[in-house]
Amino acid sequence: MKKKTKNNKGYQAKKNRTPEEKQKQQAINVVYQLKNRGDVKSDGTARNYTGALKLFAEYVNEKGVALKHATKQDAIEYLTDRSVLVGNSALNTFREVANKMLVMTKAMPKDETLPTDIKSEKIELLSSRAYSPEQVELLQSHQGEKNALSTSLALSCGLRAHELYTLRRRDELEPDDRPISEVKFSGLDLQNNHKMYVVKGKGGLKREVAIPNELAASLEARRLDKPRRVKDRTVVYKSYYDVGGGQSWSQSFSRASNVGLGWSHGAHGLRHSFAQRRMEELKWHHDYNDALEAVSQELGHFRRSITLVYLR
Repeated sequence: MKKKTKNNKGYQAKKNRTPEEKQKQQAINVVYQLKNRGDVKSDGTARNYTGALKLFAEYVNEKGVALKHATKQDAIEYLTDRSVLVGNSALNTFREVANKMLVMTKAMPKDETLPTDIKSEKIELLSSRAYSPEQVELLQSHQGEKNALSTSLALSCGLRAHELYTLRRRDELEPDDRPISEVKFSGLDLQNNHKMYVVKGKGGLKREVAIPNELAASLEARRLDKPRRVKDRTVVYKSYYDVGGGQSWSQSFSRASNVGLGWSHGAHGLRHSFAQRRMEELKWHHDYNDALEAVSQELGHFRRSITLVYLR
């Protein structure tokens, strides 16, 4: 058998592959191994899996990681970012093949799976637009005290609806260990004017948020003696505060917006408002890409390109 050397044509062809060709080949190799294990039953499934893994390979290759060495955390981060761009069908296809791949490569135990609570935000994003502070104040006048507070928290910190149920003080819960931009929270007086909290985002990923003192005082006034279990759609959360959240708060927000403004772009529009406000604050004092990275981290995204969707 002819050994591949630096002068061998096969070696040179492999070396000269474009990044896209390398990503596709990595995906093909993984699917081939899955077929040999009996995890892929048809050619159609193989094509779908290859397409899904090629995009994941692009994502992890950017971090210097080969597809076969991807971790469960890589897959969760990818799902979180991808949920902004695609529907649930595409997310489910990736989750299905990634579960099989991660078990095969021993990156995840057989009895574990990727989180199923990471749902698509694509439809919400397409219909969402930013609200002005005056518009938010007007619609809050048509909400009860509890939901109005949640609206203020979501606007101030860029929270997702379900994250309102997960609020914890920073001294009670540690955020996940992630790279932190030097620009993150820049312009906020964290020592004197804000209190630090932690929320659980998609897939249970924990991130810090900075809540202004006045809002933090209102939140602490609604602290429960004992945490209570709250079911939102199919997910159960342990909530430490008597605040609105999830689908019930989102519906309250839309009703109040329709009454007060005559229209609604949905509660997700508050994340647009937050992102646009923070970019406006940061870009005057920092490089655009540094500002974008900071806002991305404050929103709980893993790639700056995802945050651009909120700035349109």
